[in-house]
Amino acid sequence: LARGETAGLTDVELAPIRSAVAAEEAKTKARADLAEAKSMKGGIEFLRQTITAGAHAGLSHEDLSGARAVLEKEEQKGAARLALTAGLATRDMEELRAAIDAGKEAGLDATELSAAELVHAEEEQKAYAMENLSAAMQSRNSKGLRSSILLATESKLASKEIHKAKKMLEEEEEKELAVEKLEAARQDPSIAALRAAIAEAEKLGVNEEKILPARKSLEEEEKRDLALAFLKQAMADEDIYVLKTAIDEGKAIGLQDSDLQSASECLGKLEKRKKVKDKLEAAMKSKSVEQLEAAIAEAEEILDNASEAGDVQDARKALRDVVVQQAKVGLHKAVASKNVADLFKAVGQAEALGLESADMISAKACLKLQMEQAQREANQKMLTAKDQLLSPANELAFEVACSSMQSHGFGGLDAKVFEALAFANQNVGKQLSSALETAWFQKKGHILDELCENLKTCVKSFEGRMTGMEAADKKQLLRWGIELRQRYDKHISAELTQYPLSLVCMSLYTQQDVDTDRMMLFSDAPSNRKYFDAYRQHLEGRGRNPT
Repeated sequence: LARGETAGLTDVELAPIRSAVAAEEAKTKARADLAEAKSMKGGIEFLRQTITAGAHAGLSHEDLSGARAVLEKEEQKGAARLALTAGLATRDMEELRAAIDAGKEAGLDATELSAAELVHAEEEQKAYAMENLSAAMQSRNSKGLRSSILLATESKLASKEIHKAKKMLEEEEEKELAVEKLEAARQDPSIAALRAAIAEAEKLGVNEEKILPARKSLEEEEKRDLALAFLKQAMADEDIYVLKTAIDEGKAIGLQDSDLQSASECLGKLEKRKKVKDKLEAAMKSKSVEQLEAAIAEAEEILDNASEAGDVQDARKALRDVVVQQAKVGLHKAVASKNVADLFKAVGQAEALGLESADMISAKACLKLQMEQAQREANQKMLTAKDQLLSPANELAFEVACSSMQSHGFGGLDAKVFEALAFANQNVGKQLSSALETAWFQKKGHILDELCENLKTCVKSFEGRMTGMEAADKKQLLRWGIELRQRYDKHISAELTQYPLSLVCMSLYTQQDVDTDRMMLFSDAPSNRKYFDAYRQHLEGRGRNPT
């Protein structure tokens, strides 16, 4: 263009050249602008405008490719930044993840990604906490709920979700407490405690599987309570069959021995009473005095209820009826036999029973007649046989003993009788009299045989020497009775003199052991009382006759 202008070319001729120069200048400027714009100092919009201007300036594709690559990269970063901004705004984990990945791919530096990564980590933690919380709420496990609530709180999860979990935890803790109460009620079972614990567990919605053991315990306790009530009622009713049934049922449901002890003892007493009643009934049917007396004695010891007193009373009445009947039969037999001993015993028994019948009058009259007859015969025999009762040596020894015989206080006037009658009251005296009377009629054998068995007499040789000791002889007692009768005939009643054996017994009662030995013909027995102790010592415990 310069040469053309120098050469003087016309404007027309120079126009194409000037146009080409202008175009090249525009391209050069565009290239400079692109180089500056690629540094991104003017921003992405300046780069975009510069590329457009370069294209208008006619820059080639090669001239524009570098700027266009920079523009594309910057536009990618800008899109990534916009995505990050949007993700931060929504806090959506997937959106944030995609934006972060896009930013990394676009070449954003760490500082531009840090905020999004932090938010993404927070949201990821929240998601994990939420998942954990949901699982815990699904399982309704209190331990899991506590840990997930703590994690959710630390992760700053929405309070609404945490509130739901906390409410559920409260419910589960209440259920756990209810389950603990159920177990405690089972450990120390009582119907009221079990019912209350079960009702509370049902109200709180505790799983039926956890309530079932308590239900079983309640059922067992209700059965036990019912069995104890049955036992108590059966004991009160005193029905043996019902009480046995109650005890068997109690054992079947597993009642302890301590629960059954009172009932078992009660059953034993009832069975014992029934046995006693059966014995009473059997004895009344048998009309046996021995059975009735034994049954009544046992009944008086066992039967202590007022309702059972009538059974004993009936048995006593039956016993009296039997005894009265036997007494009447005895009176008839004694009258028929005309035996004095039989008559005396029969009349005595009848008087003890308080009989005042015609049979009694007849027996007394017969007894009186027989006693008078026997007395007359006995007097005659005694007078006839007096000198024949003892051997000469024994008769001599007896005469010697009689010379020192002392018997004072006939008729119960001696000190022994006074002491025996010093009863505490009249009732005691009556009881003693009744006991003695009963013992008398229960005695077996005859008093004469008893005296002969208990008294010891001296055996003498023909010359009168002591050679041994033996039981007393009836003849010796008779001889003693005759002697007493003759000696005290004027001092005692005529009626008493008719009973020589009674006189012997009265005399024995007033004597000491040494006196009795002397009367039993032991010639070494002293008559002077000051020598009694020496005599006893001489025997050295080998006493002959008791005091």
